[in-house]
Amino acid sequence: MKYVVRVWAMGSYPEIDIDKEKFDELKSARSCMSGALAIEEKYELLLSNYIDLEKECLAASTDYMVRHTTDYSGFFDIRLAFNRRVVNLLTSTKLYIDQIQQHVRACVCNDTDIDIEKKVKSFFSTEYDGNFENKQT
Repeated sequence: MKYVVRVWAMGSYPEIDIDKEKFDELKSARSCMSGALAIEEKYELLLSNYIDLEKECLAASTDYMVRHTTDYSGFFDIRLAFNRRVVNLLTSTKLYIDQIQQHVRACVCNDTDIDIEKKVKSFFSTEYDGNFENKQT
């Protein structure tokens, strides 16, 4: 079998011959980079939703400080906007937590560590258990 590296685009581009080891190494690196990009994108989505929620809070506070409106219609709109921002934040958080394990597996180069999902889950559990709001008295 012939292994080459080439530009994947229309037109004529030169090819570089490589051996099977280099091909497998590049294939593994691509998988790792795809997993890392997926983690980064989901984390950015989570942060963006958090920032949007904070902006909504600031906008509502500023509007009330300036206008002092407390009518039902205005309160309903604010409540609806907060609900939308909170749902977006919770959804992106759940997405991040649920999918990070498989993306981390793609980033781990040695295949001997089969329990990587358990390790990632234990990191989340440790953080959850260490949060003072989750401790029961």
